[in-house]
Amino acid sequence: MKIMEIIDVPNKAVTTGKVKRASGTEVEIEDPANPGVTTKVDLKKAKVGTPDSKGVTSIDTTNNKPGGSNQLKPNAKVTLATPKQR
Repeated sequence: MKIMEIIDVPNKAVTTGKVKRASGTEVEIEDPANPGVTTKVDLKKAKVGTPDSKGVTSIDTTNNKPGGSNQLKPNAKVTLATPKQR
């Protein structure tokens, strides 16, 4: 048994941002805290959720079952869950 399983430490980092560029299978997300820094996400390997009541869409790259359609447009608000680096 691993110590991370015992103390239940979340193994993903969640960041928020806006979509800078969207194509069929790839999205560039810009972090508002660090202007000019973008993160590319391959949507074939990520699960795209539906927008919540505030209009924020979730993208989860830690999920083992990718899916969801690419309905993202530029300037859409997103939350990105990525695996934590150890």
